[in-house]
Amino acid sequence: MAAALTVVAVASTGGLGCSDDDPADPADSADAAGSGGASTTTTEAASEAERLTGSYVGTVEGSDAYVAIVVAEDGGAVAFVTDGGESVDYLDGFVDREGAVLGNDGGAELKVNFTEGTTTDEPARPVVLSGTFVRPDADPLRYAAGATEAPAGLYRAVETFADGEYQGNWVVLPDGTQRGAVRRYETPLPPGSVDTVLDLADLDSLAVEVPGGVLHPIYVDPARL
Repeated sequence: MAAALTVVAVASTGGLGCSDDDPADPADSADAAGSGGASTTTTEAASEAERLTGSYVGTVEGSDAYVAIVVAEDGGAVAFVTDGGESVDYLDGFVDREGAVLGNDGGAELKVNFTEGTTTDEPARPVVLSGTFVRPDADPLRYAAGATEAPAGLYRAVETFADGEYQGNWVVLPDGTQRGAVRRYETPLPPGSVDTVLDLADLDSLAVEVPGGVLHPIYVDPARL
């Protein structure tokens, strides 16, 4: 098991419910974390971010939720947790040598307490991020997210049509199973009202029909985050 890594992520309002998808400014999150913000300018911070670069997906114990965490080379990071229904938690922030602070205006927390294992070709890179997912009105739930590559990972679409802005996010596991949710503004579309299953046969032509038009989800690539 690799050395301990502390990651704190602030997410959605209430239960497995819908988050405020206007994430907090990573700089504000850094200020809230105290000295952690300053450490992102150090060589150690850059090394830690590079070590964590990649996509991680997995499941949340005690629920039907899937989790995806994507870390870019510069330390920027996003995460998404959903059960495929009205449960939507989108988070973003950055990684430094102490861990990460991902945030928005909600009250849930995604905590990564340690990393497990390493890849055979990159001994310094963790295979699994694990920890707890916590909401203000619920007990912590354990999760584990393993390092993966496309087509597994996080997919996202944000588009505005005549009837408003739609936001969609999907988590795809290595075996192809997926969880996705679409919202119009802050309101999740009722389960079953939209076919949210992504056809992964052609990642360049993904399309999800919603009342206002057609969403075109894209793969959240760590190299382009």
